[in-house]
Amino acid sequence: MADPRFTPPDAPVTEESFFETRVTFWDSVTSATMKVAASVIFFCAWLWWCAFSGFGFLHVLVLPVVVGAIAVLL
Repeated sequence: MADPRFTPPDAPVTEESFFETRVTFWDSVTSATMKVAASVIFFCAWLWWCAFSGFGFLHVLVLPVVVGAIAVLL
């Protein structure tokens, strides 16, 4: 059976702290969503530019993958 004793948190939960944690969470979610959306838009623009510039399929896909891999490794 579980221990019925309750240990109170270190700091009391106030409206301000509750609101601040929620705002911080949604700011991080919004930031991640904006980065993903910007990356997708940039990649679509890259594909559009390559298609009209006459680059081959290999050039169009390999260059962004290589640049992304370098960015991840750095």
